[in-house]
Amino acid sequence: MTATNESPLRYYTRSQTEKLCNKFGSTQNIIIDFAMRYGNPSIKSKLNLLKEQGCEKLIILPLYPQYAAATTATVCDEVYRCLMKMR
Repeated sequence: MTATNESPLRYYTRSQTEKLCNKFGSTQNIIIDFAMRYGNPSIKSKLNLLKEQGCEKLIILPLYPQYAAATTATVCDEVYRCLMKMR
């Protein structure tokens, strides 16, 4: 699909991340990144990376177009599961 040889989901998610980073700029102490619920980069790997970078507060935004237990809730469940194991 793209010159980067990525799936459309990964391409647009990465693109959104880059645009948000550009919007906030480097002047603020904000890390913007993405993870995939089913795939790579995994939520666990990104949470570990954020911890290594000194991140102390998180805002998680599941990007599903609707709330459902099978979609949005599983993202929250996985984030909480990973965070509990990090303590």
